[in-house]
Amino acid sequence: MTDEIRFGIVGTGMMGIEHIMNLQAIEGNVIKAICDPNEKSLNTAREVTNGEAECFTNHEELLASGKVDALVVATPNMTHTEILLDVIEAKIPVQITHHKIIGKDNWGLSHKTLKLVDNAIKEGVNVSIDQYPYTASQTSIRALIPQWAQAGGRNSLLARMDDPKTRQLIIDEIIERILFDRGGGHPKNIFI
Repeated sequence: MTDEIRFGIVGTGMMGIEHIMNLQAIEGNVIKAICDPNEKSLNTAREVTNGEAECFTNHEELLASGKVDALVVATPNMTHTEILLDVIEAKIPVQITHHKIIGKDNWGLSHKTLKLVDNAIKEGVNVSIDQYPYTASQTSIRALIPQWAQAGGRNSLLARMDDPKTRQLIIDEIIERILFDRGGGHPKNIFI
C-alpha cells in the first residue's frame, strides 16, 4: 500500500463529484473533507464518500481543520481568486479546476490570477490549474436562464414563463448574461 494522501474538495457540484470519484480510484488517496455552501451538493458528495469525509460549508474552516494534505477547488470561477489566496496562505497544495475568467467585467484579468499562481509557486506552494482546451465555454443553454427561474424544475420554469412580467424578467436576465457573462458579448457567439 502507498502512503495515504488526505484530500479536501472545495465545490461539490458536478465537477467536484467527478474529482472525488477520480481521486478515490487511485490507491492511497482518501477524501477527508468536502466543502460546499449548498447543502444538496454537500449531501451528494457525502454519499459518494460513503459518509467518510467531514463536511464544511466554508473553505476557511476546512483549511483551518488540518484534515487535508492537498486540495482540489472545483467552485464557480468567480470564487477562485479568493479561495486561492486563502489556500496559498495555508500553504496547502492545490489544484484549481477549469480556471477561466467569465463575465465582461473580468475579461482580460486572467493575467492577475496567473501571476498569483506564479508567485505562489515561487514561494514554494504547490499550485496547479487546468483549463479545458476550447476557445469558448460549452454548456447547456440553461446556463443563460437565471437559476431562480429554474428553481423547482421544468414545470415551474414553464409556469413562470406564462406570467408576462416574470417572463420579461427572465428575458432581460438572459440578455444580460449574453452581453456580459457567458454569452461572449453578443448572441452571434452562442451556438445551439
